[in-house]
Amino acid sequence: MAFPQLVWRELLRETGGAVLALATDGRNILAGTASGAFLTTMESAVWTPIEFPADKTKLELAQPVALAPWGDRYIATPNGIFRQHADGTSWEHCLGAGLTVAIRTAQADGHFVVVADRLDGVLVSRNGGTDWQPANAGLAALSEIVDLVLSPRFAQDHLALLVTADATYISRSRRFTWRPVAHPPGSLECAAILAAEQGTTLFIGGELGLFRSDDLGRTWQAVSLPVNGPCNVLATDPAASVLVAAIDRAIVRSWDGGGTWEHLPEA
Repeated sequence: MAFPQLVWRELLRETGGAVLALATDGRNILAGTASGAFLTTMESAVWTPIEFPADKTKLELAQPVALAPWGDRYIATPNGIFRQHADGTSWEHCLGAGLTVAIRTAQADGHFVVVADRLDGVLVSRNGGTDWQPANAGLAALSEIVDLVLSPRFAQDHLALLVTADATYISRSRRFTWRPVAHPPGSLECAAILAAEQGTTLFIGGELGLFRSDDLGRTWQAVSLPVNGPCNVLATDPAASVLVAAIDRAIVRSWDGGGTWEHLPEA
């Protein structure tokens, strides 16, 4: 598969807050900021602010955010998680206030929305955020969640990876039953899952760099990268075939499932 040389361009946005979170569905980009949420398309260089209805609380501190495969947008705020439907007009307050770490979505016999709260654990909705059930079976009590990610093939493999301050878990069940696996060293910050024909690879980043597992978390190996430093952000494309990592102030990218890496030019 051939890819064009990456070229950075500035996307204009109203001022008023640092970017706290990003999400994409391959067509649109949703940005959460300290002053609200903004939307653009891949082809555009202009950000459009997402407005809350007048009867809702002010949209601020939007972090994290998610774009679902079925078109809905999910935005976490200090007042809870809000859902904007695909029509772009109607809103719902679908979950109460908490310390939301991650919002993940998947289309698998329903509209799955999985929320990780730093202190309250994992909540799962199978109908797009209307009804919720806790999904903490197997997790240690009082686990401080760092990140949660779903497999790009969740509809087939039901694989989820959960990282806490002192343990790592995977689930391979639609009921989200967690089991502990090996835990990479150091303080951890982010996770990702890549799925290819040759198998599934788990990635976890933290203060000691980036680690990968090719055996569903039984063992982890440090990844050799073009630059050294802590890994604090991981992101994949919608097909989860490309992995991008933030290493200190640098960005590195792999097209081949983490086998080889390139250092991207500065923006």
